[in-house]
Amino acid sequence: KNTVRAAVLQSGLPLKVSAWAVPYSALSLSFDKPCPIHPHEKDLAGNIAEEFKYKENWTCWQALNEGNPFEGKRPMFGQLVFYLDGKNESLEPKTSPGLFLGWSLASGLRYRGVLQVYDYEKARQGNWRWNMVRYVHEKEVHVPKEIDFPFAAAREKAYKSLGKAD
Repeated sequence: KNTVRAAVLQSGLPLKVSAWAVPYSALSLSFDKPCPIHPHEKDLAGNIAEEFKYKENWTCWQALNEGNPFEGKRPMFGQLVFYLDGKNESLEPKTSPGLFLGWSLASGLRYRGVLQVYDYEKARQGNWRWNMVRYVHEKEVHVPKEIDFPFAAAREKAYKSLGKAD
C-alpha cells in the first residue's frame, strides 16, 4: 500500500485511478527487491541449500525470468512521456504527450517492450477510463531526462494560488 500511495501522491493523479498504480508498484518493486529465500530452500541449520544459492544475488524479477534482469525503460508512474501517435494530422508533431502508467506483460510474466501510456489531453479533460490506455512499444516512447509530473505541478500551483487567509 505504501508504494501505491507514494506513486499516486508523487504523480498528482486523481485518487480514482489509484488502482492503476498497483501493477506499476508491484513490478517496480520486483525489479530491485532481493529474491526471497523460502523456508524449504534452507537446511535444518538455516543455511541456504546449495541448489538455491543462485537466488542470493537475484531480484524477484530475475527469479521469475530465468535470471535475466529487467532491461526496459523505467519511468515513474504519472511521469510525462511523449509517444508516437499515428492519429495526429500531417502537419502536427508526430508525438503526443502522455502519462506513463506501467509495463504491459505477456503470458508467463514476460516483458515484450510494451508500455502503458495515457493520453495527456484525455487526462486533462478528466476522462479516466482504463479502456483508453494506449499500449505503445518502448521504442516509440521518449522519456525526457527531466522528470515532470504535470498533474502534481498543477495541484501545487493550485495550492499556492489560494493565498493566505485574512
